[in-house]
Amino acid sequence: MEANRKQTPRKGPWRSALRTLRRFAWSGGALMPARAGAPRRDDTVRNWLEQTVGTVDFLAHVDRELRFLYVSDASLRFIGYHRDYLHTLTLRDLIAEQDTSALEGLLARAARSGQVEKATMCIVKSLTYPLDVELRAVKSRHHGVDGFAIAAFDVSSWRALEARLTYEMHHDPMTGLDNLSALVPALMRAQQSADEGGTCAALLLLDLDDYQRINRALGYDAGDTLLRETAQRLRTLVSPGERLARVASDKFAVVLGAPDR
Repeated sequence: MEANRKQTPRKGPWRSALRTLRRFAWSGGALMPARAGAPRRDDTVRNWLEQTVGTVDFLAHVDRELRFLYVSDASLRFIGYHRDYLHTLTLRDLIAEQDTSALEGLLARAARSGQVEKATMCIVKSLTYPLDVELRAVKSRHHGVDGFAIAAFDVSSWRALEARLTYEMHHDPMTGLDNLSALVPALMRAQQSADEGGTCAALLLLDLDDYQRINRALGYDAGDTLLRETAQRLRTLVSPGERLARVASDKFAVVLGAPDR
């Protein structure tokens, strides 16, 4: 879809930024901002790098303990931290607690392969705001210190769109119930579980009588109201673990487990 293509991170900018970051670090250039009044011989390269990484939401270099060696100005604006405060943290501190294992796995893969590895996780902005990002890491060196070059892209809009499209694909817009595309996998799982456990699975089909007559006599709005009211009543009757769906115009289905026939 066009929206997805626009949200997908582009390969060119981040590869160019990471390549420049690694090459400049190996050359001995000082990527960390100099103290006020100190001579700065790398202004030209730094300015070019900052323009390049402007297309990357977060770009940094960390050592093996994940302490920050370099963070771009654009990254500071994106993450919402002051540079001095960020230097008291590690990359691990910026990742949501439930995703720390994903971060460790990503870095382990990057260390083994020597290639760019990526994973999706939540980064915490301004101490409190979790944001979905695609984090990419590659083993690198900065001023002779081994570590990782890190790039991250905000994919929250893309993930939200993906979740909405997935929901719409598997739910009936009229009633909010699962639709047939969601019911079929649920039925297959119920059958597999029954086969493995030596129990039974049941499929209950419900058909509203004279639904089309209501549409013709009272209009489609009345028919829609009837469908929504029926769906709501069925919800109150379905037990946890049972799956309710609208599978056709006036037809509903329930997948449930059965201890015996």
